[in-house]
Amino acid sequence: MSRALALAKRHVRERTVVIGSSFGGYLASLLAAKDDRIKGLVLMAPAFDFAERFEARYGGHAVRMWEEAGFVEVEHYGMPGMQRLSFDLMRDARTHASRPPLRVPTYILQGRRDDVVSPTMVEEVARANAKAELDLVDDDHGLVASSDRALAAALAMVERVGLEPDPAPRDVASILASLDA
Repeated sequence: MSRALALAKRHVRERTVVIGSSFGGYLASLLAAKDDRIKGLVLMAPAFDFAERFEARYGGHAVRMWEEAGFVEVEHYGMPGMQRLSFDLMRDARTHASRPPLRVPTYILQGRRDDVVSPTMVEEVARANAKAELDLVDDDHGLVASSDRALAAALAMVERVGLEPDPAPRDVASILASLDA
């Protein structure tokens, strides 16, 4: 997590809106809590309470076994086959705020049928943050049926915080290449 946050911070410009889904939404909120260049957030099913939810889902015994082994094999929806997940992720996650303060205007899109990130927990976070606007929809964690709402929210947030389009936007290949640097 810390490495991902450091990498993301290198790519934040003077006035930025950050968009993130699930774990990326949680990371976006952590980044925005400490970086004044971020002026708005669009979060989709943000995975707040990451470490706590992980431990609750799998139990203390499984987490201790993971720690002893140093890694666990998990299925990753975006990558083929089983992937090794280092316990360093949990160790690092425990050092970050479970529910970072949302200090910038924040739109949160959350599915009522989400079985990964609790809609109730996201509602609690939104109620505790005056700058948060929660949009609960009849959708699951992927929010595929609500993608048009996410796009509209992102465009509205850019307008709301008064951002101008980048006069020289980079192509996707150069952005991806810079992430490997």
